Amino acid sequence: MKVSVLDLPEEEGTSYLPFNDATLPEAETVVRESFGDEVVPLLKKILRNPVCTELPSNECGDIVCKNGEPVGFEALMPKRLYLRGKPILGSVASTMGIKNGESPLVLLSLMKRNITRRSDSSLWFANTANATSVKMNRKLGIKGRGPETWERIQYAVIHPLAFAVMVVRRKLMKCIAKQPEAVTPIGNERVLRTGELEIIRMAKIDREAFDAFWGEFLKANAGLVSSRTAAEIEWMFGDRVASGLDVLLMARCEGRIVGFTVVRSGVDAWWRIVDLIALKNDATIIDALLVGVKRFLKKRTKAALLESRGFPSFATRIIGKHLPHTRPAGGNTFLWQFFDSEIEKSAGDFVNDGKSWFFGPYDGDADL
Repeated sequence: MKVSVLDLPEEEGTSYLPFNDATLPEAETVVRESFGDEVVPLLKKILRNPVCTELPSNECGDIVCKNGEPVGFEALMPKRLYLRGKPILGSVASTMGIKNGESPLVLLSLMKRNITRRSDSSLWFANTANATSVKMNRKLGIKGRGPETWERIQYAVIHPLAFAVMVVRRKLMKCIAKQPEAVTPIGNERVLRTGELEIIRMAKIDREAFDAFWGEFLKANAGLVSSRTAAEIEWMFGDRVASGLDVLLMARCEGRIVGFTVVRSGVDAWWRIVDLIALKNDATIIDALLVGVKRFLKKRTKAALLESRGFPSFATRIIGKHLPHTRPAGGNTFLWQFFDSEIEKSAGDFVNDGKSWFFGPYDGDADL
């Protein structure tokens, strides 16, 4: 399907380079000036995306140059999805930036190029964009709007004293944020047993077990779901799970994984659910995982707050039992656009029905 995008003039001397291993230094130059050194390591991680490494070109975005000098960058990560169990290729808009003093038109031209560049992609989406990025994408003709669950944040206070300290620091003292808390793994540890389910905190990604889980999930899935192979889970979360900055809890029944969740440590003892999924979208499994998360955080961390955003509506109803408070999210920042008209007919309703697309809030670039 042809995507209607804003017609933008190209300045004389403008050229583009594909973002890959060979052009990594050029991308680092732009990102370093836009965000500082902190974000630069993420570029290498983007290129190690398991789906990206399978593609012949190993390209993950574009660098725009003026008279041969790099001035702007946007990553575009390939993302495998499954529609009724069959794989399709999507693309996810990711880290972007322009050098100081450059016109926003440079960024708009990059965004336009990335939206339309992948001929092998059936679906483009971005789910970690800020409000400014949303406006820019609307100008380019992107009409797809995320589910209502993107418009509010669910949360619960874990340790009231830690929460009070966080509020005082942020609101009254205007202090520099405390760094994320790492909870060093001490091997696999049981957090909870309920009926036939065990909730286990895992010290590392068990690839064989996770691939078995994913194969079983796809057999029963009748909607649209973002891929969660063991290699992709390792890429998204592996380093942080090993360091304790992410906590991975699995639900196990009769020796096999039937669901898992990942929670991420943030500044000022602010934790977030970054992935949550269960076989057949089973409410009992999701509920047990959430009980396990709160129990683990209360026992093993100094967490002030646990929050969640953007899961399908059936999941947010379960999450609401454990994260009973809500606040506005400041807007709907989920964007999408189909490229394949046949797939759009088959899958278009899944994006917003809140039932058939088990997406996660960190399917995009924030999982890095």
